[in-house]
Amino acid sequence: MKSFLLSLISFDGRIGRRRFAFNISITWLPLIALALLMDSGVSTPSWVEAIIVTLGIPVLIFFMVGTVASYTRRCHDLGWSGMRIFFNLIPFVGPITNIFIIFSSGQKKANEWGEPPTRF
Repeated sequence: MKSFLLSLISFDGRIGRRRFAFNISITWLPLIALALLMDSGVSTPSWVEAIIVTLGIPVLIFFMVGTVASYTRRCHDLGWSGMRIFFNLIPFVGPITNIFIIFSSGQKKANEWGEPPTRF
């Protein structure tokens, strides 16, 4: 069985709506925490800021990969190619696609990306 963090950045298989929401929230939490820490208004020594920025780069990479992987697996659950996540980059089309990805129920039968996800 995959470890928890590896399952967040895996592009294989399908995930349902609940797991999608969970994955997105988990991948965004470190980014939000980092942003709050950087904008706390507390005067910090320069070496602390250097550590925060140094740790921030891997956090951002994890955030991006985790988000793209979750969207890709959610598209797989809908029976779409993961390439449809690029519709999110098109103005006016992106938000509609995003809403559809979040709220649509997945396919009930197996598709080319695997069996339907089990309940979370």
